Amino acid sequence: MAQETCGNDINTDAASFSHRFEQGSLRAKKTLRLVPGADVSTIAVVEGEVLLPVTTTTKTLLVAADTDLTSIEKATIVQDGMQLRIKSIEGDRVSFVVSGDQQRLLAVRGLNADKRYLQAKGSSSMGDIHSGKKSVSANYQGEVAFVEVVVAVKQQPLEYRFRFNQSLPLQKSQSYAQQPQLPQPYHLDDWSNVLELAKSLEPEQKNSAWLGEPLVRQRTEVGLLSLFPSEVTRGFGGYALRGYVQLDMPYVQALDGYQGRAVFSANQLNLVNHDPVKVSYEQNLVMNFKGFGNNYKNSNKTEAELRQELYLQGNQQMSIPLGEAGESLKGAQLHSIEGELQLKLPKNIAAQMFDAVTLGHRLSSEGLTLKVIELAVGGIKLSAEGDTSKVMDILVLDKEGKQIGHGASFSEEMRSGMNSSGDQQPPRLVSDLRFNGELAALQVVMVTDTVTQRYPVTLSVHEQE
Repeated sequence: MAQETCGNDINTDAASFSHRFEQGSLRAKKTLRLVPGADVSTIAVVEGEVLLPVTTTTKTLLVAADTDLTSIEKATIVQDGMQLRIKSIEGDRVSFVVSGDQQRLLAVRGLNADKRYLQAKGSSSMGDIHSGKKSVSANYQGEVAFVEVVVAVKQQPLEYRFRFNQSLPLQKSQSYAQQPQLPQPYHLDDWSNVLELAKSLEPEQKNSAWLGEPLVRQRTEVGLLSLFPSEVTRGFGGYALRGYVQLDMPYVQALDGYQGRAVFSANQLNLVNHDPVKVSYEQNLVMNFKGFGNNYKNSNKTEAELRQELYLQGNQQMSIPLGEAGESLKGAQLHSIEGELQLKLPKNIAAQMFDAVTLGHRLSSEGLTLKVIELAVGGIKLSAEGDTSKVMDILVLDKEGKQIGHGASFSEEMRSGMNSSGDQQPPRLVSDLRFNGELAALQVVMVTDTVTQRYPVTLSVHEQE
C-alpha cells in the first residue's frame, strides 16, 4: 500500500458507513491505493477490520408539518455530535440537512394525519465534502402530516477482523458461453439500398415522444433529421445554442450502438434579424435500433430482413458554443442551421487478443490504449486513451475461448482528487463490460480503414403564422 500523509480518503482513513434512508441499510466502501508498479495479482493476503457501532438505546422525536420551521430551535434535533435540521415539510416531500456524527441518525419517516407510516417513494441527497453536511430530500406516498426522527442515544462498538487470502474477486463458474461473434466490415455495394429506403422511412414517433414536438423534421438523403426546441442560453461554458437533434435512418448493423460513426456538424447559424454566425461544431449521434411495433433484433436474420422490422435512431443534446457573440444573441429566434451529416462506415477491421488481463494492465491496439482499472464479480472496467470510435467491439472470453460478454460503449467519468500538477483530475473515458463466467482474455476488434459518406443539410425552422 502507498504511504499517504494528506488528501481525502487516504489509505490510513477508515471508510464510514452511509445510510440508505428508504431501505434502512448500511454500506461502507474503501479504496486502497498501491505503490507505483505494484502487481495486484502478487498480493497474497488482505487484512483489516470492521468497527460497527450497534445501537442499544434510541430516541424518537415527532415534528408536525405545521411547526414553525423558521425557528432554529423547533426545526433542529441534536444528539451527541449529530445535528439534523428540517428545512421543509411540503405535501409528500420532506427536506432536511444532517451534519456531524451522521451514523446516529437511524431513520426519518413520514406519517399521515392519523400518525400512520407512509410508504417511502425514494430520496435524493447531496453532500458537501468541506463542511461534512448532507442535504436530503425524501418523498413518501401521501401527504406528510408528521415527521418521525429516530436517533441513537447509546451505542456499543463491535469489532470484526477479516482476512482475504486473495485480492482479486472470485468469478462465477456457471456461464452462458458461445462461440465468439466478430463484427464484420461494411460492404458499400449495400449503401444504395439504404438510401432508397431512406426516401420513404417513417419512424414511430412514440420512440422520441419524451422530446416533445420537433421544430422541424426534414428528410435528407440518409433519413429524417429532426431539430427540437432550441434557444440561446448561458451555461457554465458561456453562451450556446442548446437543444436536441435526432436522426432516424434505415437499419445498418455497422452503425448500431457504436459511438463516433454518425456525426452531425454545424458550420453556420442563421438567426432572425441577425447576421449569420459561423460556428465549428460536431456532435456524435449514437445510433441504436428501434423496432417497428414490438419487433426486436433477431440475430439469425440477415441485415436486409432486419430492415423490414428495425430502423436506427440517435438523439443527442446539442450545445453549439457562441463565444463573445452569444450575449447579443440571447433570446434571438433561430431561422436555420447549416451543416453536414457524416456516416463513418468500417471498411477494414483487425482483431487483437490479450491474454494477460490484470488490474493496471495496459492493452494497446491501433493507436488506442486501454487500461484495466477495475475487476469485479461479473464486470471489468477499462479506461481509454485515443480514438475510441475505432473500437468495433471488445469480446470477453473464458479459458476455452468462448464469448461470455462484449461491448464497445464508452462514457465520460469524472474523477476526484488532484493530479501531480495540483490541478483537478480531468474526466476520463471508460467502458464498463459485464460478463457471466470466468474471464480469461479480451479480444479487441478495431476499425483500420473507414469510408465516410457526407451529406450537406440545412435545418430550416418555419416561422409560425
